Amino acid sequence: IDRYILEVLPLLQPSTQDTDKSMLEVHIRPKWGEHRLPDVKAYDVQLWLGTLTFGAASKGRARAMLKRLIDKAMLWEYLPVERNLMELIKVKGSTKRSKKLVIITPAQLMALVSALPSPYNLIVLVIGCMGYRISEVLALRWTDINWEMGIIEIQQVFTHGRIQEVPKTEGSGAELPVYQKLVDSLRKWQMMQTTDNPYV
Repeated sequence: IDRYILEVLPLLQPSTQDTDKSMLEVHIRPKWGEHRLPDVKAYDVQLWLGTLTFGAASKGRARAMLKRLIDKAMLWEYLPVERNLMELIKVKGSTKRSKKLVIITPAQLMALVSALPSPYNLIVLVIGCMGYRISEVLALRWTDINWEMGIIEIQQVFTHGRIQEVPKTEGSGAELPVYQKLVDSLRKWQMMQTTDNPYV
């Protein structure tokens, strides 16, 4: 665990570092920190996962973290290279979407935008028109908008209380064309600004 924190965590995105370290220190280390690696058995892990009080997705992350630790243990030659015992464990429902997607019509979107005050109406409008995540919109800078070409390129996200310069996926960084009415709304919002804040 300590070597993983020292060598692997710093290579991950800040948001992943926070999530992984919390999982390690709050759940993995208290239960498994004093166990010798050869003594960790798949069935014991299965029983332990069943005692955890959080949802299936978090149990899936706990299983995935243990799998990564065992993979690294084999890489670092603490264990012989063989099948990872975590592959024997399945967490029911860990890959299913917990909430059903709600699809709204353009008319419903515009009604929502009209009912919200600034800047929340603009945030919802950008998300609705562009399909961005909230973390991408909160980190949107004026320099990410090419007014002449009418495109936006996401180059950072706001997550875990800070700006992360690398988008979540390659698709997140793609240049997307902007609907003209959205361009007009962004321009109007920019003209209303009284400071030189670089963020939209």
